[in-house]
Amino acid sequence: MRLRKWLQKQDCRRRNEAARQLFFQDAMHLLEFNGIDGDYVEFGCDRAQTFRLAHRFSRDLDMQRHLWAIDSFSGIPAAKSFRDLHPRWIEGERRTSADQFWRLCRRAGIPANTHTVVQAKWQKLPHLASDKLPHNIAFAYINCPLHSSVDSVLQCLAPRLKQGMLMAFANHFAWSRFHRSGDQAALDRFSEMNDNFRFHPYRSFGLTGASFLVAERFS
Repeated sequence: MRLRKWLQKQDCRRRNEAARQLFFQDAMHLLEFNGIDGDYVEFGCDRAQTFRLAHRFSRDLDMQRHLWAIDSFSGIPAAKSFRDLHPRWIEGERRTSADQFWRLCRRAGIPANTHTVVQAKWQKLPHLASDKLPHNIAFAYINCPLHSSVDSVLQCLAPRLKQGMLMAFANHFAWSRFHRSGDQAALDRFSEMNDNFRFHPYRSFGLTGASFLVAERFS
């Protein structure tokens, strides 16, 4: 019984990773096809897994995108409200230090001049100096699981939204028995407060991921 459960978990993980890879490949090609210029920005960079995919699937395309890794690099923070609670979100887990992240990028063959690493606490992210953050974004990948962290990321992205960009939420379907995911709650609130843009579903990916294309309301 234990072996069967372990095998089932391994199979689910493999399918999840394969689906995520296919999503990244198609997303990069979609942005290229639509002529959407700009950088790739990742919020939450656990073990550089998706960051390596972004580099892998963007490097051979005509649009050379600079890659940004933005994280506290201190793992999952403490919950700030009930919307931050989920049985899988444990304070301190998913920690990859900035030094570990740099080493993982070097091992993956990602040249140092192709990416920028920004270390910042999530609640301070909307208040960072503008020269420390990208101005032209084509693809934003949001992988910080707590609602409070995602809310800060969306505040940071608000002045940087543009027609045709792609936003992906790694934990969009990570619901609990008490409430829906922090990603979804944060995006719904953000959509209600944002009069200039709409967020059109593009594709779901893996076990809990969902992505959206950004459109000007009157485009």
